[in-house]
Amino acid sequence: MSSINNNAWLVVFNFYETITPASNYPSFLAGWRQLGKFVDTLDHYVGTQLQKNTNPNERFPYVNFAIFQGSDHKVMDDFINPGPELMAALIDAHGPPGHQVNFPGGYKEVATFDGLPIAPDLPPKLKSYFLMACFRPTDDGTADIESFEHTWQDSTGAAFLKKNNTPDLHVGNIGLYRLFTPPGPPYMSFPYVIRCELNASQEGEMYAANQLLEQFKQVPVPHGFHRENAAIYRIDPDNVLMSPINHWD
Repeated sequence: MSSINNNAWLVVFNFYETITPASNYPSFLAGWRQLGKFVDTLDHYVGTQLQKNTNPNERFPYVNFAIFQGSDHKVMDDFINPGPELMAALIDAHGPPGHQVNFPGGYKEVATFDGLPIAPDLPPKLKSYFLMACFRPTDDGTADIESFEHTWQDSTGAAFLKKNNTPDLHVGNIGLYRLFTPPGPPYMSFPYVIRCELNASQEGEMYAANQLLEQFKQVPVPHGFHRENAAIYRIDPDNVLMSPINHWD
């Protein structure tokens, strides 16, 4: 499946469905930035990029793409047994449970289309667009996980994206990310995410990208799985936060 050994970097995706500001902040972004100040203090944190949906009518207006380093047990602990300081920071920035609806999860980059690692994907690619799609097994227990991963380029539609590389829209590397943090309540994270870099021939040109997205949404998903999200995002340059302690090579 073009698997790679990219264990040095851990990815946390957080798909925000509702962005009602917490009571202490005038906007969702103000709270998000304040939470970033706390995350800066974590010794395994490297950086984060908040990416905005190019279509405000899609389900998730923002997705956070954060990078951590080291073994996965620290990120796992953040999810399973968050300390009181982390809990306080989360409630302060996002409000009490249920105030905002989001889907966070810790992921490992287990494969890429070109066979080259993507994470940590730094420095941020501010001129690129990113098509992201999320996949979850259906509840009937018929999902063939092994087959889904082994044939991920076809099962996720990544091969379709690559075949539609055009002069107007360059389709870059595509990563497959597998969830390693708890999938169930309270997080309800997506077991798989793909992230595909897109580069339009002209700055701000979205027509070709939107055409590709609509075609991608019609690509069949293997029996036993469903695609819960497919949208195009762009990094918000005002909302890229890098750790002052940790750096990348």
